[in-house]
Amino acid sequence: MAFVQMENIERFLNFIKAQGVPQDELFQTVDLYEAQDPYQVLMTIQSLSRLIHKKFGDKYPLIGPTLATKRERPKVPPKPKHFSATSGASWSTVEYGYIGGSNQNTEKVVFGGRRDIINHHQ
Repeated sequence: MAFVQMENIERFLNFIKAQGVPQDELFQTVDLYEAQDPYQVLMTIQSLSRLIHKKFGDKYPLIGPTLATKRERPKVPPKPKHFSATSGASWSTVEYGYIGGSNQNTEKVVFGGRRDIINHHQ
């Protein structure tokens, strides 16, 4: 009886592989028969569900997540000519910020100094 059950599982796997389920999403026969890897069995069922849902639409419910659909990237407008490297400057402070960056002096940050938190000049 065990041999017949394993043979039926193998037939099922061959059938769904022929229908288009990817090889890397198929479980091994022992994964189901001996309950060695139930997660892989679930992955196969979800993959089969996606395939059936794709072929027949909403007639059959979808089990598990859907695969992402490829979308085109949005068109990026070209840079204005005054930002291009052909205008002489290779670095645009408008586009990328000041190359010198910030420091403690420009940001008025004092480390180690005394802070006066009480305003004596009222």
